[in-house]
Amino acid sequence: MACRAWTPAQRFVLRFFVLLWFLSVALWVTALHQSLGPLQATIASAAVQIARVAGSQASASNDLIRAGTLLIEINHECTGVFVLFIFAAFVLAYPARPRWRLVGLIAGVALLSLVNVVRLAMLVRLAELWPSSFEYFHEYVWQGIFLGMTVFAALYWARSSD
Repeated sequence: MACRAWTPAQRFVLRFFVLLWFLSVALWVTALHQSLGPLQATIASAAVQIARVAGSQASASNDLIRAGTLLIEINHECTGVFVLFIFAAFVLAYPARPRWRLVGLIAGVALLSLVNVVRLAMLVRLAELWPSSFEYFHEYVWQGIFLGMTVFAALYWARSSD
């Protein structure tokens, strides 16, 4: 029996998962997640500044945010690096012109990074106003929203590239 050629969709899915695997291995091999301290501190500071616009009294010191009775650590997972890898793997795997991929990567990473900081700012404000709900919103609500926004951004970019 002859082997059928792969469809464009099958090739895309294969490229996506290979790229995601490669990015994940590269993160682990280079220990990149252990060198994100300056980025974590910058994100903490930016989140506090945005939260203050909404009346927050929070303060940031390095990668720690004091919000009401809670001390929030902005660790490497809070940088959004893993979600950005999913987005990057999608953009790089999608059959688009190289220039459009570059535009997608730059715009998408910038937009999703901003969304991530706003997400953290909202969590800071929530920690002050309703501390008992922080964990639930952090672990479930905002994780789902952020991942959903990432999928939306990827699909919007893909549709725009056609």
